[in-house]
Amino acid sequence: MKKPILYQHSGLTTARLVSTSLITLCLGLLSACGDGESSDAATFKIGGTITGLATGTRLSLINNGDPDTTFTVTTNGSYTLSSPVAAGSSYAVTISRQPSGQFCSVSNGAGMGVTATVSKVNVQCVASAGTTTGGGSSGGSTNPSAPGGPGTGGAGGNGNGTTTFNVGGVISGLVGSITLVNNGDAAHALTATSNGGYTLGLPVVVGSSYAVTIGSTPAGQFCTISNGNGAMGAANISNVNIQCVASSGTTIGAGSSGGSAGTGGVTGGGGNGTTTFNIGGTITGLSGTVALVNNGDVAHALAVTANGGFTFGLPVAAGSNYAVTVSGQPSGQFCSVANATGAGVVANISTINVVCVPSTGTTITPGLTGGGAGTGGVNGGGGNGTTSFNVGGSIAGLTGGTLTLINNGDPASALAVTSNGGFTLGVPVALGGSYNVSVAAQPTGQTCTVSNGTLAYMATNVTNVSVVCATTASGSFSIGGTVTGLLSGKSLTVVNNGDTANSITLSANGSFSMPVPVATGSGYNITVATQPLAQVCGVNGTGSNVTTNITSVAITCLGVGGTPNTAVPLTPALSGAGTPNAVPGVLVTTMAGGGTCTAPCDNAVGVNAAFDIAYGSTTDGAYVYIVEFQSTVGVSVIRKVSLTPPYATTTIAGSLTSGNAAVDAPIGLNAVFGGSANGLTTDGANLYLADSNNHSIRKISLSPPYAVTTIATITAGNTYFPKGLAITPDGTTLYTGGDTNVISKVNIATGAVSVPLGNTTNTMDVDGIGTAAGFLQPANFVINQAGTTMYVSDLIGNTIRAVDLATNTVTTIAGLLTDSQCRACTFTYPAPGSTQKPNLMSLAGYMYGLTTDGTNLYFMAGDPNRGRQSLQQMNLATGVVSTLVGTLENDWTNNPGGTLHLPPPYNPSFSYLIDNNTAPSTAATPNRNLRFYRALSLVSDGTNLYVMDAYSRVLVKVH
Repeated sequence: MKKPILYQHSGLTTARLVSTSLITLCLGLLSACGDGESSDAATFKIGGTITGLATGTRLSLINNGDPDTTFTVTTNGSYTLSSPVAAGSSYAVTISRQPSGQFCSVSNGAGMGVTATVSKVNVQCVASAGTTTGGGSSGGSTNPSAPGGPGTGGAGGNGNGTTTFNVGGVISGLVGSITLVNNGDAAHALTATSNGGYTLGLPVVVGSSYAVTIGSTPAGQFCTISNGNGAMGAANISNVNIQCVASSGTTIGAGSSGGSAGTGGVTGGGGNGTTTFNIGGTITGLSGTVALVNNGDVAHALAVTANGGFTFGLPVAAGSNYAVTVSGQPSGQFCSVANATGAGVVANISTINVVCVPSTGTTITPGLTGGGAGTGGVNGGGGNGTTSFNVGGSIAGLTGGTLTLINNGDPASALAVTSNGGFTLGVPVALGGSYNVSVAAQPTGQTCTVSNGTLAYMATNVTNVSVVCATTASGSFSIGGTVTGLLSGKSLTVVNNGDTANSITLSANGSFSMPVPVATGSGYNITVATQPLAQVCGVNGTGSNVTTNITSVAITCLGVGGTPNTAVPLTPALSGAGTPNAVPGVLVTTMAGGGTCTAPCDNAVGVNAAFDIAYGSTTDGAYVYIVEFQSTVGVSVIRKVSLTPPYATTTIAGSLTSGNAAVDAPIGLNAVFGGSANGLTTDGANLYLADSNNHSIRKISLSPPYAVTTIATITAGNTYFPKGLAITPDGTTLYTGGDTNVISKVNIATGAVSVPLGNTTNTMDVDGIGTAAGFLQPANFVINQAGTTMYVSDLIGNTIRAVDLATNTVTTIAGLLTDSQCRACTFTYPAPGSTQKPNLMSLAGYMYGLTTDGTNLYFMAGDPNRGRQSLQQMNLATGVVSTLVGTLENDWTNNPGGTLHLPPPYNPSFSYLIDNNTAPSTAATPNRNLRFYRALSLVSDGTNLYVMDAYSRVLVKVH
């Protein structure tokens, strides 16, 4: 394989990676590469120091398991691997070949998010070849004339020879001194005071066992052992690893031995030792005192008065569970707990997050414990404590009649109102519950409308429910609009302002009107109460201060996953002939992004809004949902952009807290997503996200406050850094790909993960069935509405594959399989009028984003690093591939020497023109200068295509 070829442009050193393995390092951009930089990012060297290497021997190192990075060393001292890594990527240095007669171990060998030269990967070598003890010497002679006399014999021999091997591993996180013991042999214990490789002093005989334990732990720390037990084979053991963390947990030592039989002796010991771990986390927003308990143990409750970290005073035993709850709320506040429970504790817990917000909710204090059996005692308590909140708002326009309001259909909550002003319903709602305020009885001669009447998760008192009344004869207006995309035989149910008693079921496309009008000056909020089977319908239907009949509510229905039902009607309709540059008349309009505010900013709309780096998108027909990497803090957020002017942009989930470890939360804005999260899809009720950094699939509710949960964990051996996401039309199953060249299947209900497609040994595209098929970082997926076929393109591949989901048969439908072996090839585009059928031909490489309208596939293709990424269309029936928008040419403009012309932000003087809505050209190649920088995602609402350009940071509409 070829080594990296370094280029120098604009003062930046970039690696043009031309081998499969090295491209994997940089273009695995949506996993370890943080902000998605490609081969045009800076690179950094990896190295360290080697000690103990014997003269005349050699040692081989390898990075990230890539044989092309093999580095051989013959001397001690500092070293630097010959292959640098891209900025933001990861490294994992291991030993591929040990020196003869020695064992070497690596310390500080792995890291992520590289932003500078690494010089701390140290290697320590020790004598380690197994030692063979020679056979015993001969016994004494029985010759009577020999010294010693007849029959006495000489001294016995040393016995048969034995072979032994060393036991060791790597210590990390150590601050202080730790003692390690093998097989309980305290006489040969090893005391270590630094991190890195270690070897126990006494080797182990082949065929016997080893069991490494901790004799003493460092002060203020708790250390765990992995791979500590086993049978000694014919090689040194180097994977008994020690991990130490800060801890005030207590380890109770094993008891001392009892006395000898029949002679008495010392008192027996205190039993087997146990290990405990601390439970804690972080508190934010606190302005008083909050009481926390673990596992209901009020005797060891923790009272906290300040924000920051906290730790319970009583640790929990290794392997046990924890469940943290709030036993006492601070005055005027309500605190909720995220990541509150866990099982099988094997380390200190520091991820419990407590968030406090203003509140006047009422907390019913738990009762006292009853007396013991037969002894009397205090009275029994009042049961478990609960926290509840009031629901209320204001009434306007009521003219003397009686209005009756009700919450959640509960007659006990009914409130009769005879005057305007503030109101509070009589029955509060428990923490985490929902409310739905509706009109149970209208006042005589008037119509009253409720706005802001629903919420899915209650965490504070509600005072913004608005009720507006108007005279029925002249003071109310109808609310209605149009349904498109609903398939024959399907139906959906919609409601206004959460009023389920007056819902309407729609079973055909066309106009509709809600059964109950709204009062003058009130608002409306049309939502889908029940989605049609195997479809997703989104609504643009919210307004306030109604003064006329409303007919503009738009309900757009798509397939599950956000795929259109019919061919996208681009203007003009395509003739079917491929064109080398662009299709005349196709318009490109910037909808949102490009603003000067600091992303994510939700106060701006349209082109005044600002994005950071967007990795994935999906749509429900009403909004485009975007997963966006926040480069300043290294986490991702979920945002939605309305498809109705003025294209309002709102962040619905994701905290900007630094640190990208996954945090689930009932309120979306308190959740944390990894910095590399790049697959997004929807079933209409939820979004599903491939969180690469956290090796997981996350679910985000589309009902406020957008609760976030983790539904599956992707383990090593599956698609460990998941990329891309597709959902089946029945909404039961997700597919995701990634770095390991396989495609995982996730059961949404159970979280079960399987690998039905691909294998980890292939490094190129191979057609076949199931795990016999080969992929090269599959990352773009879309499933047709029939649920029969999934289309797949690789992150850096040159082909489009069709997967028969009934048989798992993988077939290439566009591009040449042989191109997947060529990463330095010149990318080609289809000639005018060319087709993929019956003879496949080359496609432009580096394909991103993939969607279908059932008639065509749409995808981004070409090399985004050289200014020639374009939007392409493939007709599934004919195989014709057309370039809709973009150019196929390199940008070597005014640069005969061939220096790469980088776009912003690396070259601020260069701009990408991706908007022609003011004066679309009618020339032969009208859109050739409408360039995309790095468009990673592509969706459609059945009328338009929407392209999110990650590095130009804009959302554009192609129509």
